[in-house]
Amino acid sequence: MHLRGGVLTSARVRLSSLCASLPVLLMMLLGVGCGDPRPTLGTRSQCISWKQEIAPLLSENCGSCHSGGSPAGGLDTSSYLAVLGGGEVRVRAVAGDPDSVLLRVLKKESATTAHQGIADSVREQLQHWVVDCKVSYLRSVQHQGGVLNPDDPQGQFHGTLLRATGYQLSACTGCHGEDLSGGKAKSSCLTCHAQGVTTCATCHARQSPVHRAHTQGTTQGKSFACAACHPQPRFWNDPGHVSEADGSARTTKVRVALGSLANLTPSSSMRSSAATFDSETKQCTSVYCHGGVFPDRAATNTSPLWTGVAKEAECGTCHGLPPSSHDASQTRCSLCHNRTATADQKLLSGGRHLSGISEIGDGSGTCAACHGYTGSTPFQDLAAQTDQTLLGVGAHAAHVNASHRLSAPLACSECHGSVTPIPNTSRHAVTGQGVRIFPSGSGAKLSELEGAKPTWDRPSARCSTNYCHGGGSKLLTDLSPGVNRTPVWTASSQASCGSCHGIPPKDGNHTATMRLVDCATCHAKTIDASGTILFVGPVGAQKTTHLNGVADGN
Repeated sequence: MHLRGGVLTSARVRLSSLCASLPVLLMMLLGVGCGDPRPTLGTRSQCISWKQEIAPLLSENCGSCHSGGSPAGGLDTSSYLAVLGGGEVRVRAVAGDPDSVLLRVLKKESATTAHQGIADSVREQLQHWVVDCKVSYLRSVQHQGGVLNPDDPQGQFHGTLLRATGYQLSACTGCHGEDLSGGKAKSSCLTCHAQGVTTCATCHARQSPVHRAHTQGTTQGKSFACAACHPQPRFWNDPGHVSEADGSARTTKVRVALGSLANLTPSSSMRSSAATFDSETKQCTSVYCHGGVFPDRAATNTSPLWTGVAKEAECGTCHGLPPSSHDASQTRCSLCHNRTATADQKLLSGGRHLSGISEIGDGSGTCAACHGYTGSTPFQDLAAQTDQTLLGVGAHAAHVNASHRLSAPLACSECHGSVTPIPNTSRHAVTGQGVRIFPSGSGAKLSELEGAKPTWDRPSARCSTNYCHGGGSKLLTDLSPGVNRTPVWTASSQASCGSCHGIPPKDGNHTATMRLVDCATCHAKTIDASGTILFVGPVGAQKTTHLNGVADGN
């Protein structure tokens, strides 16, 4: 409705009559004073608004770039809240502020090439809307323009008005329907609140940065439910949540009751008092999540301020980098905690951080705890890399999973011996050259059968004189061309029938006319008539008589 000239006078009379019949509480919610329409803003008799003027203006002049799934600069001009910004989005338009980003980027003297062609009339109308009309959403006798602006300077945002009533939704149902889906106003609250107006996100969607850090896991690699720090109601309108027991607006402070995680005390830690939050100083103490129970002298801030900056909870505040119980030179957390931190010292989202256990890898105590291979899962090095061309990855998966189908899966000790754990931990020693390979004195094993003396050359990434790849007294008598006794660790397809011994071997025990399918004649327990190695047992624990040091397969 455009209120201009005589129409405005007529509207005053109608509005005065309407106000006289409305309850005082409802009028407070609607944001109009009895006997007067909302005040005139700016130099015009009636302010322009988003719904009536600005939305179509932006659609026509800006929508070609600033709309759709990937709008330019992240600005979707088809959305009122996106244009305003705020919360997690850059603030673009502040009611009454002539220096708002939206206006500043359009100024002729500073506009980019893409914005130079915008008409002066468009700039003037946007200026009038932001500065004079306080980013008004719509013209209405029921609601003031700031009804959908969470940062409305006059406090006319509908959430603010509802809070003052103790969130009595009955003040809204008269116009928007009992289920708030439109009613006689034909304006549904569910357009914005698709999950319903009583869900947590309705009130808590625009969280402070500190709240987001906790609920979205932006600093600790883990997100926390509200119940971790607050008594969580069963229903939104439980007494003490949005209203007092008598239904009036709640005036008491938000209750903080730190839960089980904050009060966790790991076996290696000490707790002198329960986890607490001081509402006056805005400070947490004795909280497990912030290292308040760790006996770590290297921690820099175990009692952070709720109102502090992001540095209050950065790595090194809850425990040292490294903790005082660690070797001071070891600052690469991912060497032992690669299910918790990345190689560049960032916490893995959904990882093992804040689990109550200082876990090595995934905590299973096996080689896979850090290296990650289980069945088809790729092997990874301690930097969580899975590229086979890297020394720390190489052909590990082919060996431990036997994906080549030439031998049974190999235990890590076949190449590394029995690794020596570091005292009081489940991790093993790692030198600058990695773990030991073919260590001397480790006892007879597969790679050393038939007197083989396996060796590893790191610069060329090759192993040699290894029984598994044609080494040992018997296999060395095979003079077949093409045998590869020094495979490259970081290359693929290095092991196949014919790479460790000829088909047939050229050793005096075989004839040159023999084919692969003939192997079963003598080695029926090892290979079938089609030339396929035989396996028995369940997947992941299969066994074969191939590569067992006994040439006849018995």
